[in-house]
Amino acid sequence: MKIFKNKILIAFFVGLAVAALTTVISSSKIINNWHLKIADSLYTKNQPSDEIVIVAIDKKSFVLNPYERKRLLEYSRADYAEAIEKINLGKPKVIGIDILFSDRENYVKRGTINELIDNMKNLGEGNKYVEKFIEDYEYTYPADEKLADTIEKAGNVVPAAEIFIENIENNGLWSYSYSVFPFMIFDPDRTRGGIANARADEDNVVRRTPLTFLNNNNNKLYEHFSLKVLRAYFGAEADNVQGRILSSDGKDVTGVVADSGDSGVTVDSNGDPVVGTQFYKTTLGGKEIAIPLENGKMMINYFDQPYSFKMISYIDLINNSFDTSVFKDKIVLFGVTASDLHDEQYTPVSGGVPMPGVEIHANIIQTILNENYLRNQGDLSKIVTNVAVAVVAALVLVYTNIWLGIAVILAFGILYTLTAHFFYSQGAILNMVQPYLTLLTTYITIIIYRYFAELREKFALKGAFSHYVSKDVVKEVMKNPDMLALGGQKRILSVFFSDIVNFTHLSEGLKPEALVALINEYMDTMASTIMNLKGTLDKFEGDAIMAFFGAPLEDKNHAINACASALNCRRALHDLHEKWRVEAKPLLDFRVGISTGEAIVGNMGSRERFDYTAMGDTVNLGSRLEGTNKVYGTHIIVDETTYRMAGTNFEFRELDLVRVKGKDQNVRIYELVGAKGKVSPAQLKIMQYYAQGLALYRARNFVEALKVFEGIVKTAPYDWPSKIFAERCRIMSAAKNAPVDGWDGVFDIRGK
Repeated sequence: MKIFKNKILIAFFVGLAVAALTTVISSSKIINNWHLKIADSLYTKNQPSDEIVIVAIDKKSFVLNPYERKRLLEYSRADYAEAIEKINLGKPKVIGIDILFSDRENYVKRGTINELIDNMKNLGEGNKYVEKFIEDYEYTYPADEKLADTIEKAGNVVPAAEIFIENIENNGLWSYSYSVFPFMIFDPDRTRGGIANARADEDNVVRRTPLTFLNNNNNKLYEHFSLKVLRAYFGAEADNVQGRILSSDGKDVTGVVADSGDSGVTVDSNGDPVVGTQFYKTTLGGKEIAIPLENGKMMINYFDQPYSFKMISYIDLINNSFDTSVFKDKIVLFGVTASDLHDEQYTPVSGGVPMPGVEIHANIIQTILNENYLRNQGDLSKIVTNVAVAVVAALVLVYTNIWLGIAVILAFGILYTLTAHFFYSQGAILNMVQPYLTLLTTYITIIIYRYFAELREKFALKGAFSHYVSKDVVKEVMKNPDMLALGGQKRILSVFFSDIVNFTHLSEGLKPEALVALINEYMDTMASTIMNLKGTLDKFEGDAIMAFFGAPLEDKNHAINACASALNCRRALHDLHEKWRVEAKPLLDFRVGISTGEAIVGNMGSRERFDYTAMGDTVNLGSRLEGTNKVYGTHIIVDETTYRMAGTNFEFRELDLVRVKGKDQNVRIYELVGAKGKVSPAQLKIMQYYAQGLALYRARNFVEALKVFEGIVKTAPYDWPSKIFAERCRIMSAAKNAPVDGWDGVFDIRGK
């Protein structure tokens, strides 16, 4: 029986409602933070580029070392100049210095100070050493000049700059009024350096970076350090910004100050909305590229966990501890990796270990160099995906049970996760919370709906079927109401008919109240006995009972259970007789007919009133067989199909080949004598002789058949089938009553 009037329609509306709800919920900051954390797991290990080498001021370079070099604070800019010269011996294409040289060097080498102290001990010689020191260091900075000269001669060095961010709402563009660029001696025109700021998301993870920065003082744009390094790598002049920020509808929004306002919609200074994903369109290495941006920032594609790029220790470089050919034609980044200096940030691939800032730049560079860009799923795409997930999940869930539903949700979740990893490989990051939230909410919503819908249906079904079947069958039906096909369906089942012997005579001898009480007690006992073996009570008609086995629940042993029920009813009647004798009540007897075959079973009737019943030729035959007991003086008669399906469990006696009223085909009928092992040897002997007599009868040897049947009657005068056949043999053995040619031995049963 269907639980829902229209499951597809219900699933569709549930899906839409859930999708709308989860779309609203997913816009919250908490859900977005969850998305960021889960989406970090999409970053899979890739191969860091061989084109990038990092010269690292690592812990080994930071502390006193085996080479008796200095601590970090003892490194002069002359030392950095020496490092640049040594790197350039390997002929790299570019050197990016991720160290801020914002002003004059305020550090004087310890060796110089020691020299001054030693020479000042002999003041008798005058103050020429003091005068020399003042001359060298009062107005000149030899280390700065050395570094500036080295940078100028190298021609391939990109120094880092830093800004103090004032606004990041300007179309996603970071703007500033105060900056810390390399000191003028290192970058006189403010064109050589690139801005190296890295700003983490609210959860302190660096996932994206702007590529341009707007100076509010001169309204000029300055590029990111990593992009400047790439321009130098490709040999491009980096004295001006070559790129422009375009919105997805092609509008140039470079440097446009925008305001999201109260509406939450980003608009430019003219009040026009800035549409969707932006692009940084520029030329790099002679090739025009469009780098996707979101609110002015590029998503960084991290290629492996921290410390995965090739790194050379600074101290090893200074001490010539390796072959500088490793730098040939490479991008060399020079920066700090020692954690004590705190130039590090957490990234999606950190795994609890922060990544040095210089390595973050390496990942930015490789993202652009390999064009392995990432972008988040768009708002429209998220809505479409969410609706599709909700509706499809709802459609599946309305047709599944709770446990299968859990498996479906898990399967959907796994499938979406695999899909997300695939899309990540294509450069897109799907929303990693909303679909899972939608799946869970859809599941809960469908479960709640089904609970109340099924509860209502179960009450109705229970009220209807508790009168037909046992409690166990009712429970099974309640678990799966769809097993009941409204309007009827074809089933193979066994039909059970019983009727009280001489009921009319009995009813005439009892008062109505006593008759009703007696019949109710009888019916109650018979009904319980039938239902105990999965029988379904169809109806009570006066003193008759109709039941069937094999519906509404499938029962492969329906014929066996029908026969067992008939025998159990006989035993239950025996118990009633003992009780009624004590109560001085009349004793009842009944006959049973059982047939097995195809029938139509289901709820039939009008819309206002209907019954769960069975119809068809099998049902009619069962009724005829019950009446056939009158002819043979038996209690239980079954048809041949029942005999074949249940014969190994019971003792049957083939009675005759008959033609019942309303049926043209001959029917071989059997008497159900008892269960296997429960029939007496004397009765089994009678059945054996009866089979011999029946064979002689069908062979037209009526004289010999008569002898067999008379022998049975003499031994067992109560055996009515033998008496019937003995009488037939007497009649048929007379010459005038001999059967004609073509006689088939079929006996016509004219009455019910």
